[in-house]
Amino acid sequence: MSIKKTNKEFNPFAENLSTTQDKKEFFDLNKQVVVDHAVGTRGFIQVADLRCTYEDLIHFFGQPMRIIGSDRRVEWGFRELGSDIGCTIYDDNSGKWTEKDTPLENVFEWMVGGHCDRSIEMIGQIFEQEFRSGKTFKSKPIPENK
Repeated sequence: MSIKKTNKEFNPFAENLSTTQDKKEFFDLNKQVVVDHAVGTRGFIQVADLRCTYEDLIHFFGQPMRIIGSDRRVEWGFRELGSDIGCTIYDDNSGKWTEKDTPLENVFEWMVGGHCDRSIEMIGQIFEQEFRSGKTFKSKPIPENK
């Protein structure tokens, strides 16, 4: 799993970040991030790309919302408790990043929607919260050419 912002690859789980101050600032575990499919997305834009499998997204966050009649088919919503910051993970079914109507099991590039840098950090943090609760990735690493 990796998160990419503005053409710069960022992997919050890389070994070189495991004990650095950067990771401590990135993950504010005093602020819990929860799955919330009712998160308001008004004003959200695509703020990052997430490279992950559909199988792992379901494993970590449960079934997504289904969206009919748009350029998205599925979406997970998240919010930070105690603030008004939210974010989403969704598929881009417009054909821009992945061929239109690609089976979700074959989608490896997901969009992260939000309105600030904390929206991006929240995605890394919610994965970290899930790792700390004992979850691990179910799928094998994604080949670079996919």
